[in-house]
Amino acid sequence: MCDREFLLQEDMIEPDQATPNTYNFKCPEINLLVNNLPTTALIDTGANITCISEKWVLENKQKLGHFEELPLTGVHIKTAVSEKSKRVSKILLLNVSVNGIETILQLIMVPNLVHHIILGMDTIRIWKMELNFNKYTINLNINDNNILLKFDGSNYEGILCYLMNNDNDDDYDDMSIYDENLNEENLFNKYNTYCTKHFSVTPTPNVNSDTIKDTINMNQRLDSEQKEQLINLLTRYQHTFSDTPGLCNSYQHKLQVKDPTTFKQQSYSVPLAHHDAVMEEINRMEALGIIERNNSTFINPIIPVVKKSGEIRLCLDARKLNQILVPDYECNRSVNELLGKACNAKWLTSIDLTASYWQIPLSAESRQYTGFQFRGKTYQYKVVPFGISTSQAALVHALDKVFADEVEDFTLIYVDDICVISSNFPDHLLHLEIILQKLAKANMTVKFSKSTFCQSSIPFLGYTLTETGLQMDHSKVQPILDFPTPTNRKQLKSFLGCINYYNKFIDRYSETIQPLFRLTSRKNKFTWTKEDDDTFAKIKSLFLQTNVLHHPDITKTFFLQTDASDYAIGGHLYQLKDDGNKAAIVFLSRVLQPAEQRFTTTEKELLAIVYCLQKTRYLILGTKLKILTDNHAITFLKTCRLLNNRLTRWILAIQEYNFEIEHCKGADNQTADTLSRITHPQPSHPQQHQQDLIISYIKKVINPQLRRNFLELPKLQAEDPLLRIPYAVLELGPESPLHDKISQTYMLDGRMLYQKHRDNWLIVVPETTINLLIWECHHQYLHCGAKKCLNILQECFIFRNMGRRIRTTLATCDSCQRCKISQHPYHGLAKGISCTAKNDHLAVDLIGPLPTSVSNTKFILITIDIFTKFVKLYPIRSANTRTIINKLFGTHFIHFGQPKKIQSDNGSQFKSRTWIRKLEDNGIIPVYSPVYYPCYNLAERPIKEVKRCLRTYCAQQHRNWARYIPDINNFLNEVHHETTGFTPNELHLGQKDTRFWERYVTNPFIADLPLERKIYLTSQRIREKQKKRADKLNRQHKLTTFKLNDLVLVKSHPLSHAILGETSKLFEVYEGPFKIHRILGTSTYIVSPLDRQQELGPYHISTLKHYLTPITEENSFT
Repeated sequence: MCDREFLLQEDMIEPDQATPNTYNFKCPEINLLVNNLPTTALIDTGANITCISEKWVLENKQKLGHFEELPLTGVHIKTAVSEKSKRVSKILLLNVSVNGIETILQLIMVPNLVHHIILGMDTIRIWKMELNFNKYTINLNINDNNILLKFDGSNYEGILCYLMNNDNDDDYDDMSIYDENLNEENLFNKYNTYCTKHFSVTPTPNVNSDTIKDTINMNQRLDSEQKEQLINLLTRYQHTFSDTPGLCNSYQHKLQVKDPTTFKQQSYSVPLAHHDAVMEEINRMEALGIIERNNSTFINPIIPVVKKSGEIRLCLDARKLNQILVPDYECNRSVNELLGKACNAKWLTSIDLTASYWQIPLSAESRQYTGFQFRGKTYQYKVVPFGISTSQAALVHALDKVFADEVEDFTLIYVDDICVISSNFPDHLLHLEIILQKLAKANMTVKFSKSTFCQSSIPFLGYTLTETGLQMDHSKVQPILDFPTPTNRKQLKSFLGCINYYNKFIDRYSETIQPLFRLTSRKNKFTWTKEDDDTFAKIKSLFLQTNVLHHPDITKTFFLQTDASDYAIGGHLYQLKDDGNKAAIVFLSRVLQPAEQRFTTTEKELLAIVYCLQKTRYLILGTKLKILTDNHAITFLKTCRLLNNRLTRWILAIQEYNFEIEHCKGADNQTADTLSRITHPQPSHPQQHQQDLIISYIKKVINPQLRRNFLELPKLQAEDPLLRIPYAVLELGPESPLHDKISQTYMLDGRMLYQKHRDNWLIVVPETTINLLIWECHHQYLHCGAKKCLNILQECFIFRNMGRRIRTTLATCDSCQRCKISQHPYHGLAKGISCTAKNDHLAVDLIGPLPTSVSNTKFILITIDIFTKFVKLYPIRSANTRTIINKLFGTHFIHFGQPKKIQSDNGSQFKSRTWIRKLEDNGIIPVYSPVYYPCYNLAERPIKEVKRCLRTYCAQQHRNWARYIPDINNFLNEVHHETTGFTPNELHLGQKDTRFWERYVTNPFIADLPLERKIYLTSQRIREKQKKRADKLNRQHKLTTFKLNDLVLVKSHPLSHAILGETSKLFEVYEGPFKIHRILGTSTYIVSPLDRQQELGPYHISTLKHYLTPITEENSFT
């Protein structure tokens, strides 16, 4: 990123360095507390930023106490007069108190600052500071607290207010300056040279107040008062209107390249007659700060383009540069989405930025890529040039920084076209001021001659945007009407592409142009017939119609009328106006593909609905919609269960829309593909609102016992042990001595007992009905959770311990326990594997299948000694039990010894009787990892390393994996293990590894430990690591244990089955219940079915959860 520069007054310079001719003045000072340390701060309207002396901060660091420091990069502080520059690297966040009012202030730490603190324009704006140099007072507002201060004005000679930045005129809204002796015009003229030195591009306003008045007075829509208000507004921001591009101070664009290799493209020859004009344009661009001289090594050609006025415009041919640029996909919204925002747009203004791309600065390191040559001299752009692939993204980024989200509700912004929309004139003036103020603050300029203000219609993105809707731009339509009859396929495609932009205005568009499509195919000979000529003329005639597409109103119902023919589908989206007439929003249509033309009529009709909904999704999603169709089968789809896959897929695709489907007669349905006007059919009786297209439904039948209890509820209340006392007291009335007390909580109305809850009277549920009511609510609302069930029941009912009762009851729901995923998996007491010597414990596993190697192997058998971490990799041809046994007993055990235990997963190779019998015959204990819990198998970690290495070396030739196995094996055994601190070779083989440097360099001072010492240290380190890891896990998780015969559910792992139409996502998450049959450790269990003693597992505790016996409707609560 290019270094950023901020402007300070000469206050930054030490006294002995001050320029002799500096305009001398004394700015006002105020007293304040900085982190409770008293000091003074200078108010400097000539400073862009608020800063603090580095020397003062370092001297008072202990007194200031703790404060936040943030790093800064690429920031320079420059004085306004002498242009002395300082690099700054820190910004401080300090607590500042003025007259007892505290706030947080951001201060840039600057070296060699004369004053302790300088309050610049950023703080002056935030505090809404007003300086009165007649009364020597300062008004400021901090956190909505108004403060009035006095300052010493005896030495005041003037204040330099024009050296802030190029948008200085804006600042008078936030800061008022009173000084009868200060002549603003003279002061600006005297010191304008300093501003010119500081800014590379200084926009010079070329629009005077008379031009603004003459332009606005020609606006016949405005009355005299409105014209005066608009003229005053535009005059205040007169400096923003300029034919010279500004320079955005909110964003710098950075070009990122994929290949930094320099290039030099051959420059194009420039006609001699244009040499002087090109040189003149280059000099103008250099004077404006658009380009600069430099010795760039990236040379692009330039193309001089002669304008109609005779002027030369230089274009950069950046095709080579675009090939190496990293794409920036930031872009504007789609045109349709933007135009959809124009509802209630009664007042319209179009703002055109002056050479918009040239207002975006390039970072210093990016400028070199934009180099070009002319007459042997090399130049480069300082701003974003026309022609690079990221120029539009740069403008989008910049305008996003300038406007943020504050103008979202009243602007349509597409690249450099800014359209301001408002519903009334006062709001429009306010919106205009916000836009101009932000552009001025960002130092960007507007081309006044190309901007239009306060109109009822404006051209926008090839359309004419009006207060009623959208029309075709007639200047763009005329070339279509003048288009000659195509004589070849290329001309026809050009014509069809030209008219396609306006297809949304044309009814019957796809059906009308369909006959011409046959001529665009290379399979057909291009032969222009009389019928084609008639079609061509008919298409042109459609563009003579004045169709207006109205702005959508999302508060009203949308109507979508669709239809389909043999060759095309279409639709017509509209709304009903207050007078009952239709307001067309968009016409939609497209030609069917050959495969789609073979669809059934019902499929074509539904495809038309799906297509139109997808195209208008940005408008209608979340609103009320009625779909009108003349096909009975579409309405039949609501209840039909026997649908083919295509219809089912489409129906599911439109479920997110809130719509009703209504049938209309074929004679009435002439929109859509036939697309002509009709009167919307009014139903003779209200139709039930249907939000979604439902294929099946759940019949809600209340439990008969609950229904009987509801009918006898007063009787059950009177008989309930807890309710009969308040019921009896309220029946007696005021005669009972407890009546006054109980009537504050209970009420009897029509023999029904109510209890007060907050501000509502709720029906009290007797004990015999509570469980029935809870379960009925739970089942009726699709097994909702306890909170939702509580909220639903509290609409009408109340009972004792209501929340806890519902939670406890629903926790026992059998279906919920099986289907709901546990949010808090169980964790057992963590404990490490105990081993103290090599060959105590060996872990084995398989990798594969892999692509068949040259040696015809497809799998890797991996072994790891748990104590020494010694790994061996064996490529094998098949992964069966016999092969694994032969490799272990025939090779591994012979060379490296036989272990006491072998740990494996639950694969069929390791669970077979042959495997178990072989191990037992040789005195080896088989140990198994928990089912579906690979973390328990210690071979998993080296497996990840093996796969990583194979990806590194075999990414291009997968079949060569076997040749790298020896090298990978050596690598795993020759590097130090994190746990042991030694290499596996040292511990298992007792040999020191030979390093690659030992042929050339040796270190005689490195002493090797004896093997016994290494083994002792390894045992200590393993125990320490295991204890540390176990303690950490035990602290992090709530520990759970199961006892023998506890009921549990086991996490299931079903498989999808395409033929049976089953997917794993819809199976129950848990299966069971089972009971705990055997406890293998702190985290591993063997379970068995409830009805037999069959051992299943082992299972890790994280795959289990407690099973609660359901509380039935008849159970009483305990």
